Amino acid sequence: MSQKHCKPRELRLNASVQGGKGQRALRLAMNTGTFNFQKIDLLSAVNALSKSEFQGINLRDNHIQDYIRSGHSIREIKDLLEKHGLHPVAVDALREWQNWAKWDRKKQAAYVSYVEQFFYECKQLGCRCIAAPAFAEESDVRMDVRAFKKMCDNAKGHDISVALEFLPWAEVRDIQRAWEVVEQADCLNGGLLIDTFHFFKGGSQIEHFRQVPVEKIFLIHLNDAPDLPLDSKEMCFNHRVFPGEGIFPLNEFLSVLLLEKGYEGWISLEVLNKGNENRDYSDIVDRGEKSIERVLRPLIG
Repeated sequence: MSQKHCKPRELRLNASVQGGKGQRALRLAMNTGTFNFQKIDLLSAVNALSKSEFQGINLRDNHIQDYIRSGHSIREIKDLLEKHGLHPVAVDALREWQNWAKWDRKKQAAYVSYVEQFFYECKQLGCRCIAAPAFAEESDVRMDVRAFKKMCDNAKGHDISVALEFLPWAEVRDIQRAWEVVEQADCLNGGLLIDTFHFFKGGSQIEHFRQVPVEKIFLIHLNDAPDLPLDSKEMCFNHRVFPGEGIFPLNEFLSVLLLEKGYEGWISLEVLNKGNENRDYSDIVDRGEKSIERVLRPLIG
């Protein structure tokens, strides 16, 4: 049996703020896209995270496939994470799920085969959640509900949850519309992935955030953004910054999430920034730790 590394410390939320007793640990992860959106050295990334307070890793599917193409297996990735004490939080991302119903039967069958393989590999990895970004720039609620329900039904057999992610440049651009889809689909394994970049750039409102049951929030992607005259898609993939380094009111968001809702799920740091590509992995992890502690300091003890 592989021996796991011990984490040096944990950030802890002071539960007495909610009238509770004692403390509960925050579950912190890093999305591998923070190191480099396109290509990473998975071994180096895992090693850097294993020496930090991050307990989980949020893997991108292209990083998994690159590792497999280099001669490794899903089982080796699972063993690697177990050896270094990292939980596989989620895999990004299941694409095209909104479009499958528009295709002919042959294309649908090919897509369902791809989806089944995607879910199978996630399960073999030990991951129980996948991100499903709503990329379609034109869609309607009825079709999105049908498509999301189909993906959740397929995932159920693999014991996997599907987290719908809304995007500011797409039709499903805010938490209100995303929750409408998830609520109408009414699947036990269907919920939301809330990315703070998408939340604020898409114009989501805190009052709509409050209306989402906490058990339907499957994952949080935490990040920030500077005030730049760029479109949201360009900002999203190249110019995000670490929490507290931008203009987002993260304290209000996190207060609602952690104190009002009592969220106990994973918070994954996802800072897609082309400047990170040339930085040392350990420096990125250290900067991530400090940035999360900075924005959570008013809420932790």
